[in-house]
Amino acid sequence: MATDSVPADGDPRRLQAHSRHLAQRVRLAQRVTWFPLLVLAAVTFAAIPVDRCGHRVVNCLPSTKNSPNSSRLLHQASISR
Repeated sequence: MATDSVPADGDPRRLQAHSRHLAQRVRLAQRVTWFPLLVLAAVTFAAIPVDRCGHRVVNCLPSTKNSPNSSRLLHQASISR
C-alpha cells in the first residue's frame, strides 16, 4: 500500500477511484486482523486443560539420606502420592 503512487494526472475520477481502491484494501486488511488473534485465543484456551491435567514428574526426594530434613521430605513425598 505504501509503495503505490498517486497518479500524476489530475483527473478527479481517476483519483477518486484510486482512493476508493485504497480504502477497500485498508478495510480488507482490518477485517483480516482478527484471524491471528482468534487462533492465538484458541491455542491458549486449548492449552489450559493440558497444563492442568497433564502428567507432571516431580522428584522431591533428597540427594543424601543423612541430611537433617530427609525424614520430613520423605514423609511429604509419600503423602503427596
